[in-house]
Amino acid sequence: KTRTVEEEEDDLPYPTPHTAYPEIMAEMWDSFVVKSSWTDSPTIAALPPKEDYDDMYSSTLIDLKQAQMTRPADWLEENGVCADNMYFGESTIPQAGHGAFAYRPLKQFDVILPIPLIHIPDRKILDMYDLKKDPGKSPEADLGSPRPPQLLLNYCMGHKDSTMLLSPYGPVFNVINHNQTQANVRLQWASPDRSQHNPEMLERKPEDFAKVKYATLAMELVALRDIEKGEEIFLDYGDDWEKAWQEHVANWEPVEGADDYVSAYQMNQQFDHVFRTEFEQMKDPYPNNLFLKFHLGFEQAQIRKIFFEQNPEPLHEIRNRWFYKGSRVCDILRRERVGDRFVYAIAIPQDDDTIKKWKVLEDVPQEAIFFQDRPYTTDMFLKNAFRHDIRIPDDIFPEIWKNLKYVDP
Repeated sequence: KTRTVEEEEDDLPYPTPHTAYPEIMAEMWDSFVVKSSWTDSPTIAALPPKEDYDDMYSSTLIDLKQAQMTRPADWLEENGVCADNMYFGESTIPQAGHGAFAYRPLKQFDVILPIPLIHIPDRKILDMYDLKKDPGKSPEADLGSPRPPQLLLNYCMGHKDSTMLLSPYGPVFNVINHNQTQANVRLQWASPDRSQHNPEMLERKPEDFAKVKYATLAMELVALRDIEKGEEIFLDYGDDWEKAWQEHVANWEPVEGADDYVSAYQMNQQFDHVFRTEFEQMKDPYPNNLFLKFHLGFEQAQIRKIFFEQNPEPLHEIRNRWFYKGSRVCDILRRERVGDRFVYAIAIPQDDDTIKKWKVLEDVPQEAIFFQDRPYTTDMFLKNAFRHDIRIPDDIFPEIWKNLKYVDP
């Protein structure tokens, strides 16, 4: 019987590349991955666990991931969940913004959306404070001057008796609105057969999750009744959320200067806006929560020339492709009318780290300039803005996670 080179090498009394490589790789994997001191590294967390090492050695990491994600058609028929059962649009609730709607008819008890989750063991990580700035010292949090928690809290799920928060990162879930009287979906823990959900983690304490650097939990949305195509999807966020919202509405008062506030969104709706020069702004300044920016996709003179040739008339809507190169703050130096549109001479900083070197651009179309809100000036950052997590129903919330239940007030 003819033997392969690898089989011959297996019988040699000394190591060869064929026999030594797996051993060396296993030792390196154990040293640099399993026992890595970089416990917060997303790259390390993304690598497969030690149990999958043998499979990874015989293939590539991409092959391993693809094999783990590939399922036969009969399995998908039995266990698969469509991720496109919903789309987002304008909610039927006045002033609620976006909402989620059924893309197709959905049957009662159907699993209509998978919800992968990122765990946050201690919600205090979302707490925010004003900065205390002392001369000669680095700014630090002023614990005596708290601000509302991070906006992320509104999109997380939690429980009044626990520090644990779960942040969904799947499609559409974050635009599903609360409605106690018209709720047509409910939450349940996901099946491990069709998700990364590990039911054993429901028996672990919140502090144990601090050592887990990968997503290991998932939920699902289940239809409470038949849902028609185009019907808005509503979830009951819980009694605690409803009570907090009603109290917020009853006690809310506008902040000082609210009557003068104008958002960048509102300003950009006037797409044919006549932008003021720096000199004009000295007499008639824009609101101090706004600044002007320039689409870097228009930076090259040849691109601007082609744009004018292709668009002899002013446009009245933003083209998404303009954003792919990013943007930069700009100063309007002068303005002139050419045909039906205005063109500008502007100055932009050469890079984001310094404003000492400026570049002047001529013949800039008005479509290349837009308003942007200054950081932390929009409504969501107001001190009286609403903040509350979506509440997980008590009947599915693990008792072992309730680490605040017996804490003395």
